[in-house]
Amino acid sequence: MEMLQIINNENEIVFKIPEVLDLRNGSEIKEEIMHTINHSKCKRYVFDLDELDLIDSFGIGVLIRIQKSMNDFGEKMYLLKPNASIVRTFELLKLTGFFKIIEKTEPDKG
Repeated sequence: MEMLQIINNENEIVFKIPEVLDLRNGSEIKEEIMHTINHSKCKRYVFDLDELDLIDSFGIGVLIRIQKSMNDFGEKMYLLKPNASIVRTFELLKLTGFFKIIEKTEPDKG
């Protein structure tokens, strides 16, 4: 199973989420992400969901907990290029307003 890739750009950190985010790998991925965030001065984090095909309730919970942590510290979290089924899952769970979904990375405008 492919794991999380972390790309540290000048103004943002990109977390490339693997094809599956579920109970089997969610805790480890969350720990890696939180470790990176806690040791970074960056305020913009992009979660590249382009390769994500399957997310279960545990994986959704991971994203929610990370988003809440970022909100508490004034950091920005973006979900990049989720596929139609992932977006539909977020819509059904009424999470599209909770997460900021983007189609491409771009400079933060505030």
